[in-house]
Amino acid sequence: MPDLSTVRNAVLKSLAELVHRDNHLFGAQANEDDLENPEFPAIKTRRKLHEVSINHRLALYLEKNILPLIRNSGRQDPVFVDIEFNRKGCGLKGWVKNGKFIEVRPDIIIHDRKDAKEKFNFLVVECKKSPASKLKLKRDLNKIRDFIQDKNYDYQFGLQVVYGSGSIKEITLCFNDAGVAKSDKQIRSELGIYLSNLESGIASGMTFEQIFSEN
Repeated sequence: MPDLSTVRNAVLKSLAELVHRDNHLFGAQANEDDLENPEFPAIKTRRKLHEVSINHRLALYLEKNILPLIRNSGRQDPVFVDIEFNRKGCGLKGWVKNGKFIEVRPDIIIHDRKDAKEKFNFLVVECKKSPASKLKLKRDLNKIRDFIQDKNYDYQFGLQVVYGSGSIKEITLCFNDAGVAKSDKQIRSELGIYLSNLESGIASGMTFEQIFSEN
């Protein structure tokens, strides 16, 4: 299977492509004429494009950059990239805490859609648009760690992304180290390098493919 360094590079390339091709979605506002229409209440939270729309684009780039790595590692069975996927085999996805079942629906997952011994859970992703409260971000990160550490799921990697205005504001990559979720120390600094290379490359007339041809 792809190692941490390989997955880190694939994630960074996916985020760079999201910023390059879809950054206009990060701060998309509602049409003011619609907001004045009584059928479209001018609620503050409805002014901006919902993050699910951005997540869909990110899922496409993760599929493009990560699935070939999994296939090239020798895995023959199908692997899928899904968004808002709330199933665990034939049941609901979730876990029991304090005696109560909590249903969960991760933003993006890379998996084989199977359960029990047949399951192959590779990457779980949670995303938020800025500004997001520290409490919500902490809950998302805890959810990612639970997906990695819970033997019913046993994800190999987890990713938290915070969308800023036109770019990526924050990123955390977790990995499964013998059943314990640990955080990658390099990805935040390398994201800045990727985005800087993207900006300078585009300014010099290079295509996205030319800029990241060696990554």
